[in-house]
Amino acid sequence: MHLTEKPTTPPPGAHLRWLHLSDFHFQPGQRWDRRASLRALIRHLGELREQELAPDLVFVTGDIAWTGRRYEFQQAERFFHQLAETLKLKPEESFFLVPGNHDVDRRAIGPADDLILDHLRSEDDVGRVLSDARMMDALGRRLEEFYAFTERLLGPARGLRSGRPWRVDVREIRGVPIAVLQLNSAWASGPGDGEKGLLVGAVQVEEALAEASDAFLRIARGHHPIADLRDFDSKRLETALPSPSPAT
Repeated sequence: MHLTEKPTTPPPGAHLRWLHLSDFHFQPGQRWDRRASLRALIRHLGELREQELAPDLVFVTGDIAWTGRRYEFQQAERFFHQLAETLKLKPEESFFLVPGNHDVDRRAIGPADDLILDHLRSEDDVGRVLSDARMMDALGRRLEEFYAFTERLLGPARGLRSGRPWRVDVREIRGVPIAVLQLNSAWASGPGDGEKGLLVGAVQVEEALAEASDAFLRIARGHHPIADLRDFDSKRLETALPSPSPAT
């Protein structure tokens, strides 16, 4: 998704480094340390830290698991603890996670869930569902293991929950307030994903932007491109999440 700026001036020399990771697709019986790419990543990040070039923030934008099962997230948890140790960062302070469609346990999707989602034909319909905690709790069963994983890794205060499955965190990096908008594009993920069945919902974005209004830099993170969302949702979000203007 997009990155939006607040029109103020940062302190001279201020800079920000982040690491963006996605699509691990941990599968049953798969240990992270047997994947050459992940071992190489840990080595490289260790070298960057020794050179004082380690990232300030770590964004993990979904598809951590393959089928949304608990043992897949347990293996991911081991990897992220090793990543945090290598970077000398605390996940509860510096890691920011959102789910992808592979983090959904499709066994948990019931007929009633599909009935609800099939009737979301407008942004107003989506807003009513996103504002109804009981309905979101019912739909949230598909991401139950992902939400539990975020609570274990990030702590109860920052774990995502079904009733409000997005969040905003503000961090001050070298004197500059940075807001990270963690938007959930998988809360409605199901069998129709390949036919533009995905949703974010303007409610998520509007509430997140309001919470981040005082930050100098607002970074919106989500798993799916805006173009993959249902047409009415993608049009609304293109307006709500403008890209920063090119430097002149």
